Amino acid sequence: MKLLRRILDALRPKAAGPPPAAWADLLAARTTFFARLPDPQREELLRLAQRFIATKRFWGNGIAVTEEMKVVVAGTACLLLLGLPQHGLFPRNPDVIIHARDFGQVVQAVGPDGQRYEIRESNLGQAIYRGPIRLAWSTIDAPPAHRRGRNLILHEYAHALDFLNGLIDGTPPLETRQRAAEWARVFSGELQRLRAAADAGQPTLLDPYGATNPAELFAVATECFFEQPVELRRRHAELYAQLATFYGQDPASTAERPV
Repeated sequence: MKLLRRILDALRPKAAGPPPAAWADLLAARTTFFARLPDPQREELLRLAQRFIATKRFWGNGIAVTEEMKVVVAGTACLLLLGLPQHGLFPRNPDVIIHARDFGQVVQAVGPDGQRYEIRESNLGQAIYRGPIRLAWSTIDAPPAHRRGRNLILHEYAHALDFLNGLIDGTPPLETRQRAAEWARVFSGELQRLRAAADAGQPTLLDPYGATNPAELFAVATECFFEQPVELRRRHAELYAQLATFYGQDPASTAERPV
């Protein structure tokens, strides 16, 4: 693993100089996780974010992309990679499109009365295989209290990790068949329970959107793992353990330590 890390580091483009000192203050103010990371992980996250910004293409749709936006997106996305050096910097997704607000195509439809209607899709985020990651800044820019533990950037970049094995099926690259079988057992049970709770209208820690399919469950679980780790570990211990093993991180323990 150490040799692999050295090889990958040698191949990765290097940004000039250290990350700007202001980035740490920005991430501490704009995220729930950065201030609680141990110093070595903060430094590594800033280095990853710097490489992310240097190698990805950022585009604005209805909004001018600022350095603050780039740092928030890069710093949040790269949180997923702190324990995954073997996966690179989301290599299948070279572009980031930041929309001012929700986005979507206008779809033509015919109603029961025979009249034609135009229905506008409303998307907050979208991950496209071998394409861009699309994000609505209005959602990202909302105060943490309004997001209620949700994180659009983590959600879409969890999909980007899911893409790495060529499928978007809720199972990112895993080391062994045994790991894959255990992952499938835990996530299948969680999906069934979330669907039952959603159908019954019961409140859930995991976003009910995760009941849509296994890929969305993985993305939703990733949001919760990093945004509400202590609660996830308490209420979904097996799910937490699977994510902790995959990501190589234990955010619940980090969240419990004094800042």
